[in-house]
Amino acid sequence: MDVEDIAWKLAAKKMANEASAEELRKLDELLRLHPDMKEKAALLFEWWDSGTGRTIEPGNQGLFKKILERIKDGDHAVNAAKGLLNLQPDKNKSG
Repeated sequence: MDVEDIAWKLAAKKMANEASAEELRKLDELLRLHPDMKEKAALLFEWWDSGTGRTIEPGNQGLFKKILERIKDGDHAVNAAKGLLNLQPDKNKSG
């Protein structure tokens, strides 16, 4: 599992209030070492803390997983959305 996968799994646990203190420390360390991921995580946490993320219906975990896979895979629609949000796609990732 690569660093980005680990960070997103830990971020999901944090948002679900299921992360241990050790996992939260590991997430903080990963985000400190990877500023590009830190910016993305900050946006995700801000969105989640606003309450918008809590309106997901039970049973939609599969949809959420598909969205995360599309983000990871660099889906063209996701990259277009990044452009609308003035975010640059990760140019260091090959895909």
